Amino acid sequence: MDTLWTRDFKLIFSGTVISAIAGQAMQLPLMLMTFANTGSLQLSSYLMILAMLPNIVLPLLVSPFVDRAPKKYIIVILDYLMALTFFLFAFLTREGFVYSHYLALAFTTGSISAVYMIAYQAWYPLLIPKGHMQKGYAVSSTLYPTVMMIMAPVSAFMYKSVPMHYLFILVAILCALAATAELFIENQGRTPGHDMDLRAFFRDMQEAIDYLKKEKGLINIYTYMSLSSGTAMAIHLYIQVFFQTSAILGVTKLGFLTTAETLGRTLGGIVQYKVVVPAKKRFPITQIVYYSYGILDILLLFLAYPLMLLNRFIAGSLGVTSATLRETSVQAYLPPKLRAKVLAFAQMASSLSMVLFQLFGGWLGDIIGPRKSLVLLSVFLMGMVFLLITLPQRINEKVYTATDEAALKSI
Repeated sequence: MDTLWTRDFKLIFSGTVISAIAGQAMQLPLMLMTFANTGSLQLSSYLMILAMLPNIVLPLLVSPFVDRAPKKYIIVILDYLMALTFFLFAFLTREGFVYSHYLALAFTTGSISAVYMIAYQAWYPLLIPKGHMQKGYAVSSTLYPTVMMIMAPVSAFMYKSVPMHYLFILVAILCALAATAELFIENQGRTPGHDMDLRAFFRDMQEAIDYLKKEKGLINIYTYMSLSSGTAMAIHLYIQVFFQTSAILGVTKLGFLTTAETLGRTLGGIVQYKVVVPAKKRFPITQIVYYSYGILDILLLFLAYPLMLLNRFIAGSLGVTSATLRETSVQAYLPPKLRAKVLAFAQMASSLSMVLFQLFGGWLGDIIGPRKSLVLLSVFLMGMVFLLITLPQRINEKVYTATDEAALKSI
């Protein structure tokens, strides 16, 4: 039967859902707790910076190993390790907020996640049946927004009602459940016939570097995405602080704002699941989305709350559209044997950008406030769209149009 929903895909979907719930249950309360106890944008940003730092180095070091090793067992071991980590920090934080404990938690979970994401991104395409690449990525693009939509108000409620160490225990249990589900996946994600040694490591890395040197379109796309990821992290912090310090908005309305955006992402993902976008239309649609998203960000904090909800709903639907089209094209374009290594370079660039923008964004936000800071970063990012995406259009289009629907069915 020609279907996306094979046994392996159902299991990776289930494991990913559980992991996503765990991540969302923790993310918002962690940031809210830190800002509430420190009162500083900069100190809050350090938490995110420490979580990102491992992503600058670790993906590059482990990617050759990930390409050669059975990715299933990397994922399972890391999920169990994440569960143990949260159990440990539940014990350490049971007496109350200690800033250094939260910094240590951010760095530890960031290190685990850095390796996890490379292994997951290299394994996930192997679990998508042939001919269903866009549907597979539409599912993943829809999954996280759906979980966020449900969990945003729930996590805001838990922040107010549940002690943090109990939340850590809940997240630990969820991580263990995700690992157990993934144990039953048959496809181990192994590339046969490859041993790992130091010479092979450097040979693999050189092969990836040589490949990227010839692929200017990929470099443009990944450079823009790294800048977009960095500004998005800072903008997310600005929105959180704007709501948390407002007398009429507050944490609960922030949760519903996130729900509006993720509802848009969910509906956008459903459209991507149902409608296969022709290859020649992917790049024009992507450009429109990037410029539109920038305009929506600029306007966001100047709107009345109902219009903020509409703004985030539209932004969410546009965002998942561009993400699905980009991932469908790029993953099909990349040679499978280089996938983890190239993704490692991309993740390293994005993580470095996130760290730098968190440092700069925290400093800027403390000086001129979250509203003006958000506008400045949004204008900057729109300029990068023009320089990196629009100007080199011919080069970038090759990535988006090299895989038409007939070719995708052979992936």
